[in-house]
Amino acid sequence: MTVSVTSVSALNGGSEILLSVCISDGEHSEKRQLVLLSRQYAELRPEKGEISEERFDELSHAADICAAVKRGMNILGYGASSKKNMRLKLRSKGFSPEVSETAAEYLEELGYINEESDAEREAERCVGKYWGRRRIAAALYEKGYCEAAVRGAIDSLEAVDFEGRCVSLIEKKFRALPEDANGRKKLFAALLRYGYSPSEIKNAFYIIESGE
Repeated sequence: MTVSVTSVSALNGGSEILLSVCISDGEHSEKRQLVLLSRQYAELRPEKGEISEERFDELSHAADICAAVKRGMNILGYGASSKKNMRLKLRSKGFSPEVSETAAEYLEELGYINEESDAEREAERCVGKYWGRRRIAAALYEKGYCEAAVRGAIDSLEAVDFEGRCVSLIEKKFRALPEDANGRKKLFAALLRYGYSPSEIKNAFYIIESGE
């Protein structure tokens, strides 16, 4: 079997490179088209002419990564994603674990995935839902953000008055403090589930009762 690169051409303003490949066994021939990212082309430097089967496998693998990166960019058009979730989403689209991992790394290197800033924006959205720090952190971990990104996102909320947010949540969702101890106990548990700390909840109760 012989494999030859018959043409090399630029696509999408040079951001991608199209390789036309002919595979022949002497009697039959098959044409393939492989699309690489420009940076992959710069790294691999494929040229026109006959290539080995090993070289063809290498270029085919690179083309799979390119396809995964493009699918990842499409996914990111619907919202931010952590690298972990991107890997899972690409695997669900049929890409291998290795290709999904490499594509997620590429997307981060190209600036399409920025876990630190994405986690901060997600944390701000969670504040808008009247969530406390603990629930926000749990939500970020659930979305696959790394520990450093989660810590940075929580630190970015330093100026947020979580006691005040807890007061607002009580007044908005629960209307008022229950008069009976059992009712307050249930409210306290509900606010814990929202992610507020025991001290924040106690202080919020005090603020409402004192009218401060």
